[in-house]
Amino acid sequence: SVVDTGEAMARLVTRLGGRLTANPDLVNELWAFETVKTDWRDTLVTLAPLTGEIWHIKNCRRLDDAGRTEFVDAPLDAGDIDYTEAVAIMRTAGFQGWVSIERSGEGDFLTT
Repeated sequence: SVVDTGEAMARLVTRLGGRLTANPDLVNELWAFETVKTDWRDTLVTLAPLTGEIWHIKNCRRLDDAGRTEFVDAPLDAGDIDYTEAVAIMRTAGFQGWVSIERSGEGDFLTT
């Protein structure tokens, strides 16, 4: 992919000079690589100032066992991304837009 990391997305957004904004979907970077290349916090610090009016969020647990990786859907407060910290990073960067929550599975999106 042309933009498979936060740094690659930042380069693209910067190169297009305001005609494109970022939407940091932090879980996608967990899914994209056999070994995670960048801590989600570093990705978010890079992309937060470039984020437009919508920030898309979801959470999961990445389980690595004997060379096999599995991803388990998780509530926002129980996955590998700490959204309390992530929101603080976004607010520090000045984000005041909408948050879109993606969740598969049954139950309430915020608590299950």
